[in-house]
Amino acid sequence: MTARPPAAVLAIDGGNSKTEVVLAADDGTVIARGRGPAAVPERVGLAGSLHVIGELVAKAAHDCGLALEDAPIARHTAAYLAGVDLASEEA
Repeated sequence: MTARPPAAVLAIDGGNSKTEVVLAADDGTVIARGRGPAAVPERVGLAGSLHVIGELVAKAAHDCGLALEDAPIARHTAAYLAGVDLASEEA
């Protein structure tokens, strides 16, 4: 697979009931997306949360011809995660 230029945005919504990942172009067009189970660290642990997000990012990247080995896959990341409210949790 030939790597394409990175997407403009990688958006991550790690919610209490589901997790969604979107790769979008400069004009906001969705290039690829992934949807899976909740990624709340309080319920699935930090490792479980990162695993869910990682799998969905990998799937979205693959689906639109981006190779994770050729990082970055996006120029900007916006991640919103349920249960991450304090500075220590963000770190």
